[in-house]
Amino acid sequence: MDLFILFAFGICFVIVVLSASKPELIISKNDKWYLNGGCFSVNSKTRYFPLLLFVFTIFICLAAFQNIYGGIYDLPNYKSFFDDSKNYSSLKDFLNNNDKEFLYMTITWIFGHITNSFSILLLFFFSFIFYSIAFFFKISNIKPSAMLYLAVFCLVFTIIVQSYCLLRTGLSVAAGLMAFSEVQIKKLNRTKVFWQIIKTLFWTVVAVGFHSLGLFVFSVLMMNWIYEKSNIKTFMFFFVLFFLLGYIGAKVIRGMISSFYERFVYYQGLEANPAYKTYIANIFLVATIFYKKRHFFQKKGNAFHFVVLMSSFFIYDLELLMTSIMFRMIYFTRPSTAIIIAELWKIYAPKKSEIIAPVLIRILLIIYVVYNFYGFVIAMPRYGLNFYDFGYVY
Repeated sequence: MDLFILFAFGICFVIVVLSASKPELIISKNDKWYLNGGCFSVNSKTRYFPLLLFVFTIFICLAAFQNIYGGIYDLPNYKSFFDDSKNYSSLKDFLNNNDKEFLYMTITWIFGHITNSFSILLLFFFSFIFYSIAFFFKISNIKPSAMLYLAVFCLVFTIIVQSYCLLRTGLSVAAGLMAFSEVQIKKLNRTKVFWQIIKTLFWTVVAVGFHSLGLFVFSVLMMNWIYEKSNIKTFMFFFVLFFLLGYIGAKVIRGMISSFYERFVYYQGLEANPAYKTYIANIFLVATIFYKKRHFFQKKGNAFHFVVLMSSFFIYDLELLMTSIMFRMIYFTRPSTAIIIAELWKIYAPKKSEIIAPVLIRILLIIYVVYNFYGFVIAMPRYGLNFYDFGYVY
């Protein structure tokens, strides 16, 4: 995929996500939305028209540039599962003969008996991924800014593109973001709180059903519960405690892993990702947050994104256990990281009384997001994303 094309799609993606999560940006004060000379009333049904308008175009266009036989070969395997599902009249037999996560294979089997087009299945999956990101930003209620656009482009857009190869991971992240969105919705009524818990657990189970990496969502929910029930000092105490226990546990369990998850034994031999770069960058973000802690937590919604960022450090422990595959959990944290960066950008606005520190922080924030995207670009060949191939649609 040509770099110019990648940027064009990325810019379009950012605009669509923010227009879908913030439809008021393109809706007049008279509650009317105008398109090609037509006038549409804005209500609960038409509010997300921008999402429906673009979701079927962006993914189809992106798919046209995807070479499914390049990179790490995950997507061809997904198509083979789809084709093979037609050979099984029983879902139970299909699941027994495939060791992938049950929910992904179940949906594959259902679509395999509904349509002969693998592209329709992909469109369904990619639409869900896109919707989850737009919904997450809508619930987070973050004001659009230049830095938010840049952070979404560099950190969140990669989730979409890489999902064309790492499909189950992308779906797991999408379900995880739905769970994160539910957590942020404040309910006062006990009945609503109960159903909120049910929906949060539902999306968490769905995340695991698409990929075992979805187990990371449980750690975020647990840390968020501790944060809500205690102060920042208690939260940090449990964070350090769990991190150390996880580090020790990973060392102990690594030699026993084959006994409880045979399929993951394969990943132990793979080269580990340079995760330390991400953790060093996250330490910088955490340090800047604590330096301006009082200002940062004026908005209660920011607290959850801080918890997500802190939970990302647990990925280090998991990498000791499974090496490279566990690094994909960083996709769960990137949307929250984008929001944190956008908030920090506003907090560290240069003033006459303080210029050097804010300017330095802003420069480092720009380096953070651009460097992350640069790392994605140079890794594109691994995912088969640097090929022109228009013979993709099935």
